[in-house]
Amino acid sequence: MNINIENQFINIFLEEAIENLALWEITCLNIDKSNSHESLNKLFRIAHNLKGSSASVGLNQFTDYIHKVEELLTFIKNGEIEFDENVLNLFFEIHSIANEWILSIQNDPFFVHNNINNSIDKIMSLLKKSACENKVNTISQGFEIFNKLDNKIIENKEGILTSKSIEINNNELDKKKKTDEYLKVNVNKLDNLINYIGEVVIDQNILKEKSIKYSLPQDIRNIISQMDKNIQELQETTLSLRMMSLDQQFQKMNRIVRDLSVKQEKIIHFQSFGSDVELDKLIVDKLTDPLTHLIRNAIDHGIESKEDRINKNKPIECSIELRAMQEEGNVKISLKDDGKGLDENKILNKAIEKGIIESKNNLTKKEIQRLIFKPGFSTKDEISEISGRGVGLDVVNNVILELKGSIDIETEIDIGTTFIISLPSSLSIIKGLIFKSNNQLFVVPESQISEIVDHKKFKIESRINGSEVFTLRNEIIPIISLNKILKNSSLDLNIQSEKNGVLIHHLGKKFSFQVDEIINTQTIVLKRLSKELIGIPGIIATTVLGNGEPALVLNLSQLINIWSYNGIQ
Repeated sequence: MNINIENQFINIFLEEAIENLALWEITCLNIDKSNSHESLNKLFRIAHNLKGSSASVGLNQFTDYIHKVEELLTFIKNGEIEFDENVLNLFFEIHSIANEWILSIQNDPFFVHNNINNSIDKIMSLLKKSACENKVNTISQGFEIFNKLDNKIIENKEGILTSKSIEINNNELDKKKKTDEYLKVNVNKLDNLINYIGEVVIDQNILKEKSIKYSLPQDIRNIISQMDKNIQELQETTLSLRMMSLDQQFQKMNRIVRDLSVKQEKIIHFQSFGSDVELDKLIVDKLTDPLTHLIRNAIDHGIESKEDRINKNKPIECSIELRAMQEEGNVKISLKDDGKGLDENKILNKAIEKGIIESKNNLTKKEIQRLIFKPGFSTKDEISEISGRGVGLDVVNNVILELKGSIDIETEIDIGTTFIISLPSSLSIIKGLIFKSNNQLFVVPESQISEIVDHKKFKIESRINGSEVFTLRNEIIPIISLNKILKNSSLDLNIQSEKNGVLIHHLGKKFSFQVDEIINTQTIVLKRLSKELIGIPGIIATTVLGNGEPALVLNLSQLINIWSYNGIQ
């Protein structure tokens, strides 16, 4: 057979296998809420499909492994093996092995998982034990296996495996599959299409500028206006092709919570909401590590032990909530726990002890909290396999910044901690506000802006520390000089008069950035930073404006952190 044809069949198998294994994991995660027979039948169908499709492409060792899994499911369905916590854990282990195997086959068709023999031994042990005992166990109709578990780990039916949103979204996805038709497209072709659309958007912006500047005839301007509408619709449709829901990411986090809660003997009620929210595929793919680190941190650092929660009169069952929300071009993802919260005194002492800051630093509570994102920071005294190595939250912060987003913290002692991640929906084309400071053009994503004000219309007051504020609707708002901040980076800018204010919300407060001149709003195409600009805080991309001039794209939330941390007034 032609090698290209063989590869084509293997690729089709791999795509179907990944979908089947995702369904396997969802079934296991929701298995305490579903009917026993239907759940087992679903797992059996998945195993049977995997066995048949892998055999058809010649992956014989994978086929043999899944055949053993199918045999185990047959014994359980027939009541010859009792379904208990050990069997459920084995099903999760089977998923991990099969999933890693499938992903590795993408690069090496001859790959064989190194843990296969151990897993088969566990399966065979159950089969042999059943044959020796030669007795039939009845599976309870309600499938309430968790009542049989050790009280140290699970004490009620709702213990670890709870994720209603995943179950609901999965059902909605099944409904969509019945009505919608799908065509799989090579990602590289999609990227090229988006790049070309980006160039068309830039050309269209330039054309609009010139039509205004040179007073073209009305009929020509009408055509340009119609082209603008068509290009905008084309742009939105093209960008939507790269959009993915957070279903799979939330499913992974549900699994991680379950596994870690068993290891740490903590009863955790996990809930997720908004898994149908969509983001650019590039962003979704890179969210795994940040969310994993945050969940590990919550379980190991945030959630107290059973004894500590009893002493604090808190419920033994802990709570972790993962939520996504769409907000005008931005997506906010929050991870909330009901643990012990962040102790600013402990964080500050550890930061001084590790040499991250000097003892003389006079930091606010928010600044102290953000020290946990510094490289090498950890308040854990003992190293564990979960965390405590001083690696994790700095990675989270770096990845979020790389994705042109920001991360904030809300915490209260013995109440809990919430991490709030704000991300752009797309990394390609956005709506932006163009303004000028010291003859330099800048762009800020519209989704970051609360409102525009004229500082000349307000009474500006000076504080003891040299900062300036004004009052808007009974709220005191700090004024941040954009020129002063950028002068402290590698950009050589001279401070000039500043009149206009760009207001944004940050950590529940309003801040006003003073700029020289507001130009207009425009659809802009984000371009990668040059080597000279990479690493400068607050600058996330470059772009070409309608007048043909280049501009820097800023993340104002990042600049607020620089302003507050470095005391730039």
